[in-house]
Amino acid sequence: MRNQDARFEAFLHDSFKDGKLYRELRLSVEEVEIVKKLLPNVQIVTSQVKESSDGKSWYEIHLRSKAITAEQTVRPQMKKEPVEA
Repeated sequence: MRNQDARFEAFLHDSFKDGKLYRELRLSVEEVEIVKKLLPNVQIVTSQVKESSDGKSWYEIHLRSKAITAEQTVRPQMKKEPVEA
C-alpha cells in the first residue's frame, strides 16, 4: 500500500472515530473511489457540484454503523444527488 493511501485511510478512520455516522468531507475523485473500496455499502452524496481549483469537491459521507467496516449497510437515500457507484 502506498504511503499516501495509508495516510488517507488514517484520515478517513479519524473522521469517524468519535462515533459520528455522517461527515461532510472535501475529497478528490480518486479519494471517493478509495472510500467506495474501503466501505462498499457507504452512501456518498455530492453536496457541492462545483469542483475546487485543487480538483476536490464536497461530499456527504453517510455510515450506518459506528465502526468503519466493510460490513456496513447503506442509509436511506437522501434528496441530494448520489454519486454513482
